[in-house]
Amino acid sequence: MVLGIGFVYANLFGIALETFLPYVALGIVFFGVMTGTINEGCDTFVQAAGMLSQTSLPMFTFVWRTVFRNLINLAHHLVIVAAMLIYFGQWKTAHVPLAVLGVLLMLLNVSWVSVVAGVASARFRDIPQIVVSVMQFAI
Repeated sequence: MVLGIGFVYANLFGIALETFLPYVALGIVFFGVMTGTINEGCDTFVQAAGMLSQTSLPMFTFVWRTVFRNLINLAHHLVIVAAMLIYFGQWKTAHVPLAVLGVLLMLLNVSWVSVVAGVASARFRDIPQIVVSVMQFAI
């Protein structure tokens, strides 16, 4: 997907592939994680209904379970990003501490959005379809 979109849009916009493709890889991977976390957050409390009614675990436990599942997915996809950065020589200008801070801030933001979407979805069962459509359109 990264290569297909990268080649097509680099030629359409007249941008050098060496500068455009790493940004496409970063965008697809990170927006995919945000979309996946928020979309799965809609079903977090519905899927955990049995455990919520039988245990006294905090509600955020189930949200973090969804976030960590998507964090593992991000770790698998970061191989693609690292390969693009190394292949095109962009790794020399990468700021790793800022990138880690950015990932942490992204995880915090998608966590509270997942909580809001999960609470709304637990009450109104058609919210997940609306969220999926909005996320598809927005990102």
